[in-house]
Amino acid sequence: MAKRALGKAIGANRARKLVRDVGGVPDPELCAELEHVLGFKHAHEVYRLSNGRIVDISYGSGRVFESREQYRRLLAHVGEIGKRKPQHPLGKDYPDGHGFIDAVPQLAQELFSKLSVGADALNGSVASLEHIDKAARRRQGQNWLDDPTILAPIVAYVGETMRHVTVGRWQIRSWNVPDAEETDRWEPVIVGADGCEYHPFGIFKELLERGSVRARVEYDIGAWRTAQGKDV
Repeated sequence: MAKRALGKAIGANRARKLVRDVGGVPDPELCAELEHVLGFKHAHEVYRLSNGRIVDISYGSGRVFESREQYRRLLAHVGEIGKRKPQHPLGKDYPDGHGFIDAVPQLAQELFSKLSVGADALNGSVASLEHIDKAARRRQGQNWLDDPTILAPIVAYVGETMRHVTVGRWQIRSWNVPDAEETDRWEPVIVGADGCEYHPFGIFKELLERGSVRARVEYDIGAWRTAQGKDV
């Protein structure tokens, strides 16, 4: 099976240095195409370098694409996923979200074997999310995360990490989409002690398109700690 064109993951600082050293300008056309595919306004910065490569920076992470065409191939693939017949990414075991919260402890434990890491690697810290990012890069993220038996344990573990830091609780959000073939829509969320919501399921667009769950969670948790007057 052909590999997906995900680009090369680098840190945001390296990405900005690359833009300065090689020379780059914002690419509003690609920014608009990204917004169209995602369906919402994004915080990503997209630059076109003088040598034709594309740099995308978001939430403390960066990715380099060899050309605009390679970047657009990724956008096209994400768009294709959005057009497929609706089916909940977390599978059919939790209709309308029923039973998912109860299953979270077991699902989170399953992640050790899914990632092939030792028990000490997944210690519930934000830093431990790097193991998920690395696994997605090794396994070509889109194909790997299309499997609900992979995605559900990851969502459970990421959510538990968020819940612990924010002293929060799990809740299920449900809604219906008029005229859709499948109207069952639900999302597990973390409601922090301050009432703010955190989305362990929604951030996986970041992993698919930008390559880092850890960076997004660090961003969200950093904002929470700042609001609480804690050290980031």
